[in-house]
Amino acid sequence: MKYEIGFIGCGNMGGVLAEKTLEKLGGKTVAVCDLSVEKTQPLVDKFSTTVLTAEELVKNCKFIVLGVKPQVAKIVIDPIKDYITEQTVVISMMAGQDIKTVQSLFGKNVKVIRIMPNMPCKLSSGIIAYSTSDEITLEEENAFKNHFEKAGYIDKVEEDLMDAVTALSGSGPAFVYAFAKSLMLGAIECGFSKEKALLYTTKTVIGAGKMLDEFKEVDELIKSVCSPGGTTLAGISELEKGNLYEVGASAVKSAKNRAEELRKN
Repeated sequence: MKYEIGFIGCGNMGGVLAEKTLEKLGGKTVAVCDLSVEKTQPLVDKFSTTVLTAEELVKNCKFIVLGVKPQVAKIVIDPIKDYITEQTVVISMMAGQDIKTVQSLFGKNVKVIRIMPNMPCKLSSGIIAYSTSDEITLEEENAFKNHFEKAGYIDKVEEDLMDAVTALSGSGPAFVYAFAKSLMLGAIECGFSKEKALLYTTKTVIGAGKMLDEFKEVDELIKSVCSPGGTTLAGISELEKGNLYEVGASAVKSAKNRAEELRKN
């Protein structure tokens, strides 16, 4: 193969993974493909990568990353499926589309690695969950992990958890941003400027995340900030009155349900 890995679709998430893979492997071993020049040109300018058609990419790459939405998957795959060989590894990040569904779109038991990355991969602080089809070799699995290691933490999960992964780590950053927005609004109501509210909220979220990563015990961390009769406990009581835990859990379950619906459509 002329290239080690190629990306079909360089939108928000596909573009992030392409950039991180290019940081790891360099432009000579990575090719990209997208209908929009605006999405591929920054990668060309920064890494001198090669832009190919989808057909050229499939013919010349060992790993093929499908960075397209499930709704257009068949349109993208139909013209290229005949060029997939027994050596090709398809990496699919399509939400809700399980390995069997991807294989059915190609009309054969193509080698598939199903992934769910999240947007913090842009800062090398993301998590990529993945599952593999039976055809994937250990060598191919290790190569995949090596190629994507610049994006963040890589974790293998059973495929029946992938919709839940999509809901939690895939959608989860937006839930965190939404909660951060609520903190900002509260700070502004208490007299902060918008800029100061953003600064203090950002530092608080980052610091709390690092503490959670270090000490792991969520309930203990909550208790560690709460003094009897203190300010934090007053705020926590308000969050509990608003059913924060139930609402957060419902957000994850709703996102998971939507991932399941995408597979049926």
